[in-house]
Amino acid sequence: VSTATNIKLTSLNNGGPTMWDITSDTMTIMGTGAPFLESGILVGTNSTIDFTGNGAIITASLNYNNLGLKPSGASQQVLGVGSFIVGGTLTIGDGTNAGVTAATFDPTVAVSGSTTIASGATYTPGDGIVTLIGDLTVTGTISGSGTGDIEARGNVVGAGTINISGNTFEQRVAASQNFFTTSGTANWVFNNLTFSRSAGTPTITTQTGGSGSITINGTLLVSKTGDGAGTILNAGDVTWSLANSNSSDPFDTDQASGSLTANTSTFQYAGDNDGGSVTVENAAYYNLVVGSANDAIAETYVLEGNTSIASGAVLTIGNVISGAVDTLDGSSYTLTLSGTGTPFVVTAQGDFSPATSTVTYAGCGGTLAGTTYNNVSLSTGACYYTLPASNITMRGDLTVADSAHLAAGSGTVIFAKGGGGTQTITYGGGDVNFGPVQISANAGNTTLSTAGNIRVASILVDANQNLDISGDTLTLTGNNVPFTLSGSNTFTVTGSTVNYAGTSLTIVNTTYNNLTISGSIPSIKTATATVNGTML
Repeated sequence: VSTATNIKLTSLNNGGPTMWDITSDTMTIMGTGAPFLESGILVGTNSTIDFTGNGAIITASLNYNNLGLKPSGASQQVLGVGSFIVGGTLTIGDGTNAGVTAATFDPTVAVSGSTTIASGATYTPGDGIVTLIGDLTVTGTISGSGTGDIEARGNVVGAGTINISGNTFEQRVAASQNFFTTSGTANWVFNNLTFSRSAGTPTITTQTGGSGSITINGTLLVSKTGDGAGTILNAGDVTWSLANSNSSDPFDTDQASGSLTANTSTFQYAGDNDGGSVTVENAAYYNLVVGSANDAIAETYVLEGNTSIASGAVLTIGNVISGAVDTLDGSSYTLTLSGTGTPFVVTAQGDFSPATSTVTYAGCGGTLAGTTYNNVSLSTGACYYTLPASNITMRGDLTVADSAHLAAGSGTVIFAKGGGGTQTITYGGGDVNFGPVQISANAGNTTLSTAGNIRVASILVDANQNLDISGDTLTLTGNNVPFTLSGSNTFTVTGSTVNYAGTSLTIVNTTYNNLTISGSIPSIKTATATVNGTML
């Protein structure tokens, strides 16, 4: 039987040895139930078959060209048992009514052309594998909990919603493609989400037309084991929430040397790991939030490697309204903050455990976070940095770039070397100003050594702790008693100068090299002091 025009049927029983040839025509099958039975031969080059029956069961076929699954009412159609091979396009929904489910009989689906989920329609994936070679446009909804992998090889875009809780969704491309909503407020939620390459060095670019977010409740992979290097994810301006409730590694770019281009995105580590800590992927982020979930689970997130936060962006630890404190562990890596202003925020429900890490403030200026550090580097010269209003604790060294400026804060800077040992303040040129400074023990005695002139409002050296200012000038800007040596200390002053610059001063009883009193001399309260050099 050969058609020479579009036709409409209630049902079609294409029994063998019948051959239907609908080349270039559209056949609309309107029946419910199972309106199409194929045991003969269907020739459909350039043709379209539209099923419009409400709730109809659609027979699997290897011979579809363009396939339209367009129920006329609110009941989803059902994909039957077997394999659906679509040589052209697949359209689900008519723009108003329900779509189709693959979760009843779990067929496999392969589409060579583009696939469209129309507005008002829902596609429910099942346990069968889905391969979409052309573009996928979602104006309606993809929602379900099947386990069959979904592989899309073109663009994955649209203003609709994706919410799948069981499948792995993979965008596997040979050339650069687009991903995510192009308009609207819809969110996309995945179980596992993978971006991979079959050839070339493609970039998958997250679209910026919509205002929704992307949540991954399983694992986000950028590159896949067995692929060559070259998969790049451009994360757009979207918020990516890594919400796996029990995983040590919810985000991985390392399986085949993938990479992240952060753009102006935000990555939120919102999940936890029942058996230990959660790894923070070593990447160059824009905004990064660690421990973003509002829950009662305290989790530790550990840097996997050197990590950076872009200019204009912020690293935040903890959700201020959470019921538990989440911790970022710096391990042995360098955390580079390129923003100015306040590029590092540790909330009341957050904590930074520095281990042996280095935090580098690389922007031209900014205020340091009030937290505990190992090493800190203020790395951009001729820029102005500010200590915080709250206390900070240093376990390692502080390095200030040549010609940079450090302004005092009202909080105390506590130098307390882990396990005991020497900490150094280093800078060249510029000026370094502290508010109160304290040198304290931390499982061992601490020696604070300067490698440059510093200005301090006041300095307290706890019992058995040490201060070495050899060759440098220590200017004490505070009033009354700006310098306190508690108990037994070693104060090393070879070639140094101590300048008391405040008022109503009491001079500490110790040995000086050079001593300068540039403050209000009539108000000095003398104590016993030894000056080996000059006194001015």
